[in-house]
Amino acid sequence: MIVTVPVTNVAEDKAVTEAADKLSAKCVAFLLKPEALDPYRKQITEQQARVPALTKVKEAQEVEEALAKWSSELEMLTAIVSGLKIQDATETTRIIEGISTLFAQLNQVRSVLRNRRNDLAKTEGAAQFQAQLSLLSQSVLNYLEVATTPEKCDESLTRVLVQIEEMETKFSDFDDYAAELVKKREEVQTAFESRLPSAFESRQRA
Repeated sequence: MIVTVPVTNVAEDKAVTEAADKLSAKCVAFLLKPEALDPYRKQITEQQARVPALTKVKEAQEVEEALAKWSSELEMLTAIVSGLKIQDATETTRIIEGISTLFAQLNQVRSVLRNRRNDLAKTEGAAQFQAQLSLLSQSVLNYLEVATTPEKCDESLTRVLVQIEEMETKFSDFDDYAAELVKKREEVQTAFESRLPSAFESRQRA
């Protein structure tokens, strides 16, 4: 049995292939232009300029997200270039080198951003830690006032220790804070232990 391939299908396939080749050639011609990657370069440079002026971790996260977006688009562009039919190997090299240069710039910005974000995190963390430590101290004073029985002493101590544990978890990345919280825990336990005798006396008088 002889299978005859319809001529129309062959012609259509040929037309599709030729169209794809033309599109590929246009893409290559465009990517070889010096200004082809300017949109990527512009966006990365803009994010780079923002880094020194960052004042909050939240702002650093916004820059990080923007860089991630452009990194993803560059990866997509690299995949597209890999799929193009480029006869001249030197053209491929020029395009890939252009993309690689952008990746290098982007990674450099990320490195500087990471350092800046760490500095901001330390600053914000210090302010937040001191605020919570002050609140903890006030809570201890309040609990000591209401710890009029041994049971209330135990209950109040447990609540304070829970607060300390929560702070230890929240600030686990800061060794200095961990040491300070250990000291605070010891002070709190000593304070409530000192409160116990008077709590027993109050119950006996009652």
